Amino acid sequence: MMISNHSRLFTNDPNYLLYYFIALFVLNFLPVYSSLYGQNLIPDGGFEIVIDGECERPDQGFKRMKLWYLLDATPDFFEGTCNFDENDFVFWNDELTPFEGSNYAGIWSRWNSNGTYFTEGIAIELTRPLVEGQTYFFQMAIFNQGSFQGLDDSFSGCSLNPEKHIDLYVSEDSIRVVNNFAFGSASTSADMVATLDSEEIKGDGSEEWTLVSTCFEAKGGESFFALIMPLGTFGELPPCTETMASSGVFRSFYYHIDDLELTQLPLELTKEIQACADRPLEIRLLDEFDFPLLESAEFYWDDGIVGEFRVLDQIRAQTVIAELDCGSISLDLDIEPLECLNNVYLSNIFSPNGDGINDFFMASFAENLNFSHFRFLIYDKWGSVVFESNNPIDSWDGKKGGQNLLTGTYGWFLSYGLLDFPEEDDIIKHGTVDLVR
Repeated sequence: MMISNHSRLFTNDPNYLLYYFIALFVLNFLPVYSSLYGQNLIPDGGFEIVIDGECERPDQGFKRMKLWYLLDATPDFFEGTCNFDENDFVFWNDELTPFEGSNYAGIWSRWNSNGTYFTEGIAIELTRPLVEGQTYFFQMAIFNQGSFQGLDDSFSGCSLNPEKHIDLYVSEDSIRVVNNFAFGSASTSADMVATLDSEEIKGDGSEEWTLVSTCFEAKGGESFFALIMPLGTFGELPPCTETMASSGVFRSFYYHIDDLELTQLPLELTKEIQACADRPLEIRLLDEFDFPLLESAEFYWDDGIVGEFRVLDQIRAQTVIAELDCGSISLDLDIEPLECLNNVYLSNIFSPNGDGINDFFMASFAENLNFSHFRFLIYDKWGSVVFESNNPIDSWDGKKGGQNLLTGTYGWFLSYGLLDFPEEDDIIKHGTVDLVR
């Protein structure tokens, strides 16, 4: 009885199909998944599982983590329900919110003018051991808080510029880092497998959280994972430090980290594309596949062509091998040819970045169609309309009210009638489009 009542309600509403498709879009795209590429082997990538207890200073609070453990020194733990005084430490920022969830962590390193150093790291036991010969993909969110020099350049006449990076370690047994404070050195029991040293990490500071990633091949049996600041690998000391006292200049730098993921590197990625059979098709692989490591890959097409961009004269399925430093991924382009003389075509991706290529999203029709009416809407994942037009030649530029909208998936709804076919029902189509920049 309730289904029948609801059916009559929608049937009497001329917008019932629009409401229906918007509801489906919201339900399909609202959930947030823990990993896009497989099961996350890090059981608490967001630092959310804590032991009960009262709030403590961030540099004292990491011991409240239930699954993570610190590797000597004092990595920081920032819990959303706890307040702290940002004046206690130069790198703390009480206005920073987590990348996801309620909590995040912070790690620090210091390099002294006499070559000694201190380093921090954190470790955790994985949900299962790594597999021999398997390539693994690591990604996390990072907020670079910059660096701090102990003595001002104008006073000391000497400045340290350490090589900034964060290193990944794995081990079959529990990982340890020992800071020898008497000699200003440190060592670890684990094997370093990869380094994070992107521009976001090497730079002077961040304005927002940024995702960084890398990959590595496992020897097999490693059950513990660690993130560790440089263990002495800061580069060469400048000559000016030779005449300074042992305390001299020091340079420290610091990162907030959140949302850590360790998954198996996917063997293949698939993208479905619809294209007009009678027209050339431009393909940019980095626009079609949103996978961070592809930015540094080499691409080999199944017909021998090499490169990230090409124009396809023959519309058919394509396979491209992306060669990475740590392995390879098969990129499968499932291209469906359309007879565009009889069909409307809408791309499933566009990039309004002003480069003159694929900057607008619109419905493409066969020539010489006469519309009796036309309605085209685009809406975000919450169901809010961000673009609306009654003109078939209008296109969306990725903005609302003149402001750029965020990258992501948007839904579209299209309804039109044709003067040449007045006896036919309205043509209604719907789908999604990915906005990338």
